[in-house]
Amino acid sequence: MTLLEISEVHKTHGRGASSVPAVRGVNLTVAAGETVGLVGESGCGKSSLGRMIAGLQEPTSGSILFGGNGLNETLHGRGRRLIQMVFQHPAASLNPKLTVEAMIAEPLRLLMGLSGDARDRHIDELLTGVGLDLSYRPRRASQLSGGQQQRVVLARSLACEPDLVVLDEPTASLDQSVRARVVGLLREIQNTRGVAYLFISHDLATVRRIADRVAVMYLGRIVELASTEQLFNQPTHPYTKALLSAEPQLDPASRRERIILTGETPNPSQLPTGCSFQDRCPLVHERCTKEAPALLPVSGNHLVECFAVQRD
Repeated sequence: MTLLEISEVHKTHGRGASSVPAVRGVNLTVAAGETVGLVGESGCGKSSLGRMIAGLQEPTSGSILFGGNGLNETLHGRGRRLIQMVFQHPAASLNPKLTVEAMIAEPLRLLMGLSGDARDRHIDELLTGVGLDLSYRPRRASQLSGGQQQRVVLARSLACEPDLVVLDEPTASLDQSVRARVVGLLREIQNTRGVAYLFISHDLATVRRIADRVAVMYLGRIVELASTEQLFNQPTHPYTKALLSAEPQLDPASRRERIILTGETPNPSQLPTGCSFQDRCPLVHERCTKEAPALLPVSGNHLVECFAVQRD
């Protein structure tokens, strides 16, 4: 069942000559209980898209439907609980004046209407669920490690039993061992509660472990969308191939030939006519400089935005 449906969404920051298009005509769906990974270079529009889905920013144009309803309608009142967001830097999203108990209790009170013993039991269940001992209840954010802070943020985001959690670089500030535990925790929570994730990350190895499908963004556009297995084993767009070739591999037999892109990334406020990847693409030809490609099937549900790709 389709939970989230994004249709031709655009987001422009600023006005007039100083305006910058962050998201340009994105189409994407997320099914109930599915994890969709969103990858790409810094500044490609991943976080802007995530913030629009979470209702923190308004799209300039296009539509975002959640459960078949408009996003503003869905997130009205206590419907706000249905979509939650986990930010990249956990310390910045935690109130330094509140205890762990108080930070988790707040959404339970405001969005779930829980109080007293019912709220206390729920706090205990959430802390235990994210692997934190109940002794953490009276602690403040400054008394927690980065991994513990991220677990508190996860507990708070799950307190309201959301249907979708937008995770913006949730493991970027964590060391490798803590990162693995957080990914395992996310999987366990998803299996238990059926929550869907939009997992935004630079960490391709983590995306590969957790995502069902992966969307690759470049300058505000999704240029490739496929199942995780298809995307990592058969990358098709020239940008995706270059991106994956930079992924570190411990096993020499698994290493890809490194692809170094030439040229410069265009200024987002002065994009060229045609394909926005043309200045860096090894497959560029005349059509690319005149016409913008569309995201079309290569085979089945594997979609690619490139004229040079051979399609079934």
